[in-house]
Amino acid sequence: MDEKRNLSPETIAAIEEVQKMKEDPSIGKSYTDVSQLIRDLSE
Repeated sequence: MDEKRNLSPETIAAIEEVQKMKEDPSIGKSYTDVSQLIRDLSE
């Protein structure tokens, strides 16, 4: 992707991680409840 050429290596890694998660929803955790997301983040 040409759009990535001006991005930091960390940003590119994060984008690639999100793309993998979109391809395989079993990777990572998803939320349908924002309140639960906030609770989990505050732990």
